[in-house]
Amino acid sequence: MMKKVGITVICLIVAAVAGYMIFNSLQEDDYYVKIVDEGVAIEEGPEQANHRNYETLGITENGESGTIEFMGMKKLRIGAYLKVKMRDDHAVTYEEVSESDVPADIKTELDNQ
Repeated sequence: MMKKVGITVICLIVAAVAGYMIFNSLQEDDYYVKIVDEGVAIEEGPEQANHRNYETLGITENGESGTIEFMGMKKLRIGAYLKVKMRDDHAVTYEEVSESDVPADIKTELDNQ
């Protein structure tokens, strides 16, 4: 009897954690950005020596656009295309994507900024 209760509790916890993770991922939007400048260096300490703040145009696949602000963990290559995952106006992650991975209409708009 106790074994069944323990297994049920574990299953409920796993289901709750999975539901929370799915819910959070649904709250995130992917924005395509193009790095057009060197960003602003962060001078707070030696561990942040290469960190930079970037502010640039971001566009979703749905056509929503806005100014995206995020911190790069290093100096990013000018001209690089990134996919930045945003949640509640905060960057969660970013990854460099190839030029061919950026939808054509979004690429055109990013190239003309």
